[in-house]
Amino acid sequence: PDGPAAVTVTAPGHNRFLQQESLAPRQELAVTYLVERDRYDPYEIIVVGEQKREEVSRISLRGAEIKQVPGTFGDPFRVVQALPGVASVVSLLPFPIVRGATPSSTGFLLDGTRVPLLYHLLSGPSVIHPDFIDEIQFFPGGAPVLYGGYTGGIIDGLTKRAQRDEHLLDFDANLLQLGGLARQPIPQLDATATVAGRYGYPGLILSLATNLVSLSYWDYQLRLDGGTARNGWTVFAYGANDELDTVAPTADPNDPSPPLAPSLILGFHRLDLRLHHTFDDVVTSVRAVLGYDKTFSMGTDFSVLVAEPSAHVTWKPSGTLSVTAGVEGSEHGVSQGGGDVMTDTNPLSTITTQLGTFKTGGALAEAVWRPTRDWLIRPGVRGDVYSDDTATKSAVDPRLTMRYRLADRALADAAPGSDDSAVWLKAAVGVYHQPPRFVLPLPGLDLMPIKYGLLRSIQSSVGVEVPLADRFELTTEAYYNDMDPTIFDLSVNDASVVQGANSTLVPTQIVLGGQRGQELIDRLTTPQLGRAYGVEVLLRRQSKSGLFGWVSYTLSRSERRRDGQWVAYDFDRTHLVNLVAGMPLRRNWDVGLRLQYQSGKPETITTGYNAARGTGYLRFDARVDKRAVWRNWLLDFYVDITNIALLPEEVQVGTVIRYVLPTVGLRGRF
Repeated sequence: PDGPAAVTVTAPGHNRFLQQESLAPRQELAVTYLVERDRYDPYEIIVVGEQKREEVSRISLRGAEIKQVPGTFGDPFRVVQALPGVASVVSLLPFPIVRGATPSSTGFLLDGTRVPLLYHLLSGPSVIHPDFIDEIQFFPGGAPVLYGGYTGGIIDGLTKRAQRDEHLLDFDANLLQLGGLARQPIPQLDATATVAGRYGYPGLILSLATNLVSLSYWDYQLRLDGGTARNGWTVFAYGANDELDTVAPTADPNDPSPPLAPSLILGFHRLDLRLHHTFDDVVTSVRAVLGYDKTFSMGTDFSVLVAEPSAHVTWKPSGTLSVTAGVEGSEHGVSQGGGDVMTDTNPLSTITTQLGTFKTGGALAEAVWRPTRDWLIRPGVRGDVYSDDTATKSAVDPRLTMRYRLADRALADAAPGSDDSAVWLKAAVGVYHQPPRFVLPLPGLDLMPIKYGLLRSIQSSVGVEVPLADRFELTTEAYYNDMDPTIFDLSVNDASVVQGANSTLVPTQIVLGGQRGQELIDRLTTPQLGRAYGVEVLLRRQSKSGLFGWVSYTLSRSERRRDGQWVAYDFDRTHLVNLVAGMPLRRNWDVGLRLQYQSGKPETITTGYNAARGTGYLRFDARVDKRAVWRNWLLDFYVDITNIALLPEEVQVGTVIRYVLPTVGLRGRF
C-alpha cells in the first residue's frame, strides 16, 4: 500500500538495519541496502580445523597471534620473543637466546631456507612483509631432520600461495616506516603476482635526540605463484638493506653538525625458484635458491654469492604412513675487501681472512608412522658434509620423536576422538650438528672456517599436552641439551676482575671491545662444553573471535664448563615469564597487552666469573586497534607502545637504559 513503510533487515554477523521508505500510489520501488557487519576481521580467511599432532616441541602461530601482539609493531617474527624458552641479549635487539644457545645456533628461516638478515637493525621489523607470512613455526628444540645445520632453535616463517583470483591492495604507514603490498592475477601466465616493499626512517626519530647517528632501511618482495596447490611453481625474489651512519672519521671534532658516513651496511638479495608436482600418492618438490649477501663493518667489506639447490620426495602409501627423502646442497663464495691485517680495531681479521668457498651436501630420510590411533612415531636421519678451504667435516644426525594418546576428553569445541581433544604424552631425542658461525647472524659474515670443528648438541625432551575447555590448552615440557662442543659463543662478561677501592662490580664489555688480538681469538675459537636444562609451561587460548593469548613460565639453566666447574652462561636467565592477551571489543575495537619478565643475567665479580646476578627487567607493552570501512577499504588505525611504563633495563653492569617506543599508524586493505 502507498504511504510510509518501515523496513527491517537482520542477518547473522551484521548489525540490525532499520530504514523508512515512502511509496506513492501504484508505485513499485526497488532498493539495495548495504548492511554493516558487526565486526570486520582482516584474519577471517583463517579456518581453524583439526590440528594434526606430528611434532613434539613445535609452537605454531597464526592470524592475530602474529600480527596484533603488542610490542611487535605487527611483525610476525618478533612474536617468537614472547614464547617460552626464549631469552634476549637486550630487549630491543632481535637476537633471541633459545634454550640457552648462542644466537648463531638458532635458524631464522623462510619456508625452510635461511634468511641472512631476518630483522632490520635495532627495533626494526623483519625483512618480509607480514602479509606473506601465513604461519610461524617455532621449534625451541626437537626439530625434525628437514631442518639441518643448527644446534639451537628453529624459527620458520611459512608463506602461503596466492589464489588465482586473489586481488589485494595493502598499505601501512607509521612513525617508523612506510610500506605497501599489491596482489593481482595475471591470466596470461596462469599466475598471481605479489609485489611488496617498505622503507624505514627511524633516523628521523634518532635525529630528535642526536645528530651523531642515523639509521635507515628498506626491503622488497616480488613473487609469482603459478599452477595449483598440487601442481605448481613459484618464483620469489626478495631482499633488504640496512645502513647505520655515524660521524665521518675526517669530521672536525668541533663541528656541531658533523658529516655522517656509513659505518655499518647489511644487505642481501635472494631468488627462490620452486616447482612441485603430485603423482597420486607421491609429492615431489625441486628448489633452487640463488643469492648475494653483503656486510660492511669495521673497515671490512664482505660479499657472498650463494647457490642452494634441493629436492624432496614424499610418499604416502596409506593414511598411517608417510615417508620423505631428500637431498640438499649449497655453495657460498666469500670475497673480502679491506681489513686484512690484524689490528686492535679488527682483531677478527685473522679468522675472516681465511674465509673462501664453503660447500655443503646432505641427504635425509624420515617417516611419520601412526601404527595405531594412539601412537605416532617419527624417526629420521640426515647426513651432512661441510667443506671449505681449511678443512672438511662430516656429521650424521639421527632423531626420533614419539607421541602417545593417554586419554580423550569430551570438549564442546573439538571433534570427539580428534587430535585436538586428546591428552598427549610426548618425547624427543636427537643429534644436531652445525658449522662454526659468527657470534651474531650477519649476511656475508656467517660461516667461520671449518677447521675449528663442527658444533654438536644432543637434545632430549619429555612433555604432556592437555586440552581444556573453551579452547584452552596446557602444555608442559622438560628438556636437557648437551652441547659438545660449542664454539663462537656470544660472550660479554670479563673472565675475571680485580677488586676496586669502591666497587666489587665492573662493567661488562661487548665481545668486540675490551679484549685484544689473540686473547679474543682464543676465547671465541676454543671449544667448550655446554649444557642447558629446564621446564617450560604454556597455557594458551586460540580463538578467531574472542580472547586469545597465552601465559608462559620457563625455569631454566644454561651453563658452560670452565676450569673444571659448571658456570652460568653469560645470557642465562633463570626465570622467564610472558603474558600475551588480545581481546576484540564491540564496534571493531581491539586491545592487547603484553607483559614480559626476565630475571637477571650473570655478572663477573671479584669472587668469580659469573658468580653474581644482575637486575632482571619487567616490560609492559600495549596495543589498540580501531577498524573502519570506507568505500571498499578496510582501515585499521592502531597505536602500539613498547615499554609503556618506562621501566629500566640493565644492559651491562652499571649501565641502565629507559626507553619507550610508541608508534601510531594506519593500515588499509582493499
